[in-house]
Amino acid sequence: MVVLSVHSPLGRTGEEIFEEHMLYSLRDWGYEVRVLRLGQVPGAWRSLVAGFVEALAGRIERILSLLRPEVVIIQEPLLPLFWSGASRTLWRRYRACGILSRLDFSPEGSLLHQEVLARLKVSAATALSGLVCAHPRIVERVEERCGTKCRVELIPPGFDRLHGRMTELDVKRKAFSDTFEILWVGNVVPHKGLDVLLDALFHLSQQGVRGWHCTIVGSLAVDPSYVLRIQEEISAMGLSRRVDLVGRVDDLSLMDHFERAHTVVLMSNRPEMGLVCGEGLGWGVVPVGSSLLGLREWLPDDVGVWLKPSDARGLYEVLSSWIKRRSGFLDYSLRAYETASSLPSWRKSMDRLRSFLGVVGRTSQ
Repeated sequence: MVVLSVHSPLGRTGEEIFEEHMLYSLRDWGYEVRVLRLGQVPGAWRSLVAGFVEALAGRIERILSLLRPEVVIIQEPLLPLFWSGASRTLWRRYRACGILSRLDFSPEGSLLHQEVLARLKVSAATALSGLVCAHPRIVERVEERCGTKCRVELIPPGFDRLHGRMTELDVKRKAFSDTFEILWVGNVVPHKGLDVLLDALFHLSQQGVRGWHCTIVGSLAVDPSYVLRIQEEISAMGLSRRVDLVGRVDDLSLMDHFERAHTVVLMSNRPEMGLVCGEGLGWGVVPVGSSLLGLREWLPDDVGVWLKPSDARGLYEVLSSWIKRRSGFLDYSLRAYETASSLPSWRKSMDRLRSFLGVVGRTSQ
């Protein structure tokens, strides 16, 4: 089995987390897996212009002719290989399974995703044996484009990668700790809505709301100019003593942050999964996110708070209320904690992937 993917080395993404679990599971099941990571460059999602894809096609064809894999798994950024003129005949010789894991349908946010969906209608019948989609909304989009021409399976990401170490009693105690800890996790880039959070924190400071602290966790290397602007804003707003920009951390450190945090905020202005908001539930960390987050599909209506992406005022009101009235916050925290076990798990998702790949492997092209 061969897995084709493209990664940016600067910041970890949900796609990479999905792939890590997939590779571990494939090897655990006894598959011999070769991973070809192609074009590891900053901003790789947008760098796959036609010429680059055409150049890759010949290289990939030579590798596959030597390995002769049972199934080729292709991550979303490389799906243009299916309609590249240089590789059109290549995929008729292999059983190929594509993975659509990005939940971004905005034209300005993911031109590649738009093109993938637009092209699937004409390419699905002749190229792909199967397509894995990580969210119900992606399945809907694919079915709109392709009808039944492509075998499609919904395989969501798991939300149990970071196992909660807290008991219900721990959650109750944390709700009334001296400092209300606000957590923000993600690559520090414009569309994640960090500026909205800073506006809300500035209002907290201006209104004299005390007893809070914010930690910003995530890669600072993806968009250095934006990071510089954020640092300047933190200083200009007088928030330097209350807001820490700590950069990228490993999973153990992230779990430590969850253990201290009361809420995790992600006011993204593009549709995305919001994986980290689900991962914090086992610590009683309450998600406050934009209404565009796909995580909402898996949560009861009374778990978390969802706002318009630009609603800094609404975010301020939510945070202010929780900081001042911890008993009200505790209700949210306990509901989050109790919901964690009901979310999709990586084990169940990967079991579904195994069954689906078995079907793809038997499909004649």
